[in-house]
Amino acid sequence: MSYIAANKVEKADIWADRDIDISSDKNLSPVIVAIWDSGVDVPIFENQMHINPNEKFDGKDTDGNGFVDDVNGIAFDLKSRKTNSVLYPLTDEQKAKLPEMVGMVKGLQDLQANVSSKEASELKKRMSQIMPEEVKPFIEELNLFANYAHGTHVAGIATKGNPQAMVLPARITFDYRMVPEAPTKEDYVQFAQSANDAVDYFKNAGVKIVNMSWGDSPESVEGALEVNGVGETAEERKEMAREIFDIGKKGLYEAIKGAPDILFVTSAGNSDQDSEFHDDIPSSFELPNILTVGAVDQAGEETGFTSFGENVDVHANGFEVESYIPGGQTMKMSGTSMSSPNVVNLAGKLWSLEPGLTVHEVIDLIKNGCDTSEDGRIILISPKASVELLRNRMN
Repeated sequence: MSYIAANKVEKADIWADRDIDISSDKNLSPVIVAIWDSGVDVPIFENQMHINPNEKFDGKDTDGNGFVDDVNGIAFDLKSRKTNSVLYPLTDEQKAKLPEMVGMVKGLQDLQANVSSKEASELKKRMSQIMPEEVKPFIEELNLFANYAHGTHVAGIATKGNPQAMVLPARITFDYRMVPEAPTKEDYVQFAQSANDAVDYFKNAGVKIVNMSWGDSPESVEGALEVNGVGETAEERKEMAREIFDIGKKGLYEAIKGAPDILFVTSAGNSDQDSEFHDDIPSSFELPNILTVGAVDQAGEETGFTSFGENVDVHANGFEVESYIPGGQTMKMSGTSMSSPNVVNLAGKLWSLEPGLTVHEVIDLIKNGCDTSEDGRIILISPKASVELLRNRMN
């Protein structure tokens, strides 16, 4: 350990010099940013929350749009039934555990992203000490709290340094169980419909940017079928998974394609694989209104977890990014889930400075401000450079 400590190299952090805060700019325009994720803790962003003026908290669908109490945003549960809480509702017992879970959640996130940290080491030590029968409930509880924190953390990154970025949560209830329910065609028909409903909602609300720090793949569907004992053979499960997955893929693709005036930004994924050869959604979509974001570290170097390849449009900081979690405290998290909202943040600043920009123009400003590595593999955003390009154009 002393040898490692003596030879440890601290990388310089490039992001402070590349970032830009527009809080002091005059005549900023509000831009609605949808956080399509696991939920957002509204009080943290009370001055930056989208408000539906035609709805009120009364347990009813006051404005008749199909969503109950959608004052700030919308939500779906696992089976895509519309619900009314934009933050996953914890029980009193779960809420009481939240403070002690914070460090372990960070440890879980770091382990999943192959990040070596004190919290990851402490989590591994804790797991080595629990009884075998306690492993499953412990991991599921960790997954639950990680999901609970995820959307709020993403929202904090997406809005930092822009007081006119208005948050519209669109909550998805991610499964936290080690053995999920067996996926069915009916489930994915409902997913496709909920995707269409969500994007229609975004269009009607005037959303300009949507962050999607999540994904799905045929392999994940196939794995869920296998652990539930569905299918007689591996070949049969593979065929079933493809049929089920394609229903959701088509529905999500058509929904995004049908909203050309909204910029959708998604994470490349944390599987350290060439995205060109994997059919993950939505990161594999080739559409003019979507950007797929890979992760680099504080020095602008590719992280060990990020997916890569031709489908990755730009790269942003996804290493130890600090932001809020429910309750208002902050935590550092790593992953392409964090790099994606950094691009959303830049897009939001460009639109706040010049609301008349088109999706195509915003993408051009983002890409034209980037630095590209010699081998072309890393396309590194520079918010300061992109904003400067816009300001030169406006003057």
